[in-house]
Amino acid sequence: MPVILSCRELAKSYGTHSLFEDLSLGIEEGSRVGLIGPNGSGKSTLLRIFAGSEQPDEGERAVASGTRMVYLPQRDEFAQAEPEAVIVAALVESHPQWEDHQRDTHARAMLGRAGFGEGDGPAIDQTVDTLSGGWRKRLAITRALAQEPDLLLMDEPTNHLDLEGIWWLEALLSDARFTYVVVSHDRFFLERACDRVIELNRMYPGGHFAASGGYSTFLEKRAEFAANQKSRQESLDNRARREIEWLRSNPAAQMKKSRARIKDAGSLLSDLSALKSRNSAQDRRVDIDFSGTGRRTNDLVVVDGVGKKLGDRALFSGVEMTLSPGTRLGLLGLNGSGKTTFLKVLAGQLPPDVGRIKHATGLKVVIFDQKREQLDQKQTLRLALCPTGQTVVYRGRGIHIASWAKRFLFDPQQLDLEVGKLSGGEQARVLIANLVRRDA
Repeated sequence: MPVILSCRELAKSYGTHSLFEDLSLGIEEGSRVGLIGPNGSGKSTLLRIFAGSEQPDEGERAVASGTRMVYLPQRDEFAQAEPEAVIVAALVESHPQWEDHQRDTHARAMLGRAGFGEGDGPAIDQTVDTLSGGWRKRLAITRALAQEPDLLLMDEPTNHLDLEGIWWLEALLSDARFTYVVVSHDRFFLERACDRVIELNRMYPGGHFAASGGYSTFLEKRAEFAANQKSRQESLDNRARREIEWLRSNPAAQMKKSRARIKDAGSLLSDLSALKSRNSAQDRRVDIDFSGTGRRTNDLVVVDGVGKKLGDRALFSGVEMTLSPGTRLGLLGLNGSGKTTFLKVLAGQLPPDVGRIKHATGLKVVIFDQKREQLDQKQTLRLALCPTGQTVVYRGRGIHIASWAKRFLFDPQQLDLEVGKLSGGEQARVLIANLVRRDA
């Protein structure tokens, strides 16, 4: 198949922090590519470079002539107030020759297939700012499809979607006639939606590893590669030991053969160091340990007949529960069912319409913001992790900011980056780092 999108020797850094370098790969027409990698490996940045909205520091990207490329970012932004207006605006771009009534009719049909105005779905004229995260994501995906792409770039499209939403997206993609590249951490989605998987990771030579097939096939081939890398490291270790023994026992003779062997030994040690560095990158883990207040009361939060509405629609009603120390409660529900609203009611950020919420005296509640709106995108990572000085106080003891950052897999050279330059996953780790410092 012809290549529809390619890049050659791409490099991108933010400050002194390098995301990738010498990255070269191609996307064939008709392929369904999953792009994976650790947080901060440059997946979202690479998609923006592919889309042309960001420039690489080095290298180039090429798109086949005449390709209509559409980019679906991780964050959903809408200039229009209502879903129908959002889709109509997209249709103006893809079908400029249509009459207004044609676009209106087509927009309503597309929204209906996306679930708007159907069953428990939101009304077509419901304002966008009142939609749940999952329904905003459905709207963003529908807008992208309305532009009729030849190549669709999607950055974590399953974020905020419930199970039914993911099934809806999988069904859309299974019938797709366009090429797509999708960034996702959802392994089951990758297995069902992709026929090729590419991992961005500095542990691989060339900065990436690719395998044809679904995610399970990718895992098998990656395991084979890792085993080969370990074997190669062991082989280089043995060779390095022999060369080091020779170097130590070698007299200071200036023979040409001796000098050449010394040079070769230096190259061997350099290769071994690079290989060990790549292999050790596989074992990085976040060190998270939340701190509690040690409160001993049995009833932290009592929920008594609580209900909440959105306009005339009841989100939930008659909720009764008690949260005690150590409770770990999972909250499930369809998009738009009121999960986020319920958490805000529990935390005391929103009042219930009926019923009451009783908190234990002096209760401390912390809440994780799914939209990351608590973060100042212009603030440096250093200030976001430690607003004052160079020492983070955790459980009564001081920890230097560089050591604290490493606990959450940040490199010291990232400390002076703006938070807005971090990936979505890295920004989530900033929020978690700040949450664990607070007693709850």
